[in-house]
Amino acid sequence: MNKKIAIILIVAAFLIGVVGGGWRVNHFLNRTTHQKIETSIIALELGEVGNNVAILTQIRSNNLTNGIDRLESNLDGSLLVLIGSQTFDMPQFQREQLQNAFRIAKDYRNKFPHENEQPEVSRAITKAFSLVGK
Repeated sequence: MNKKIAIILIVAAFLIGVVGGGWRVNHFLNRTTHQKIETSIIALELGEVGNNVAILTQIRSNNLTNGIDRLESNLDGSLLVLIGSQTFDMPQFQREQLQNAFRIAKDYRNKFPHENEQPEVSRAITKAFSLVGK
């Protein structure tokens, strides 16, 4: 009888350790991942504040050409990020949002043509635009 109780206690202790350890690791990883995402978002937004202030300053100083050029570059950058984010495992609603964003940008660029100084960027954007219909 003592042997059975000892085995049961060992198995119970093992299971409690596995569950408790798993919970703790999961909690730590979730917190760490959340902190990294938060830090990345904050860093992006800090950059956006400086960028937006620079653009607004140029526009308010009647330097529209430089303000527009900077906004066009921002649009190119956003499009490149979206081009790189296309994956097969993307949920359907996100795929639709992505296609809509490309469609909106394509319509804009048809009205107001712009070529990026880097040919590979222009080629990637043109390719992305060719994949969306009207």
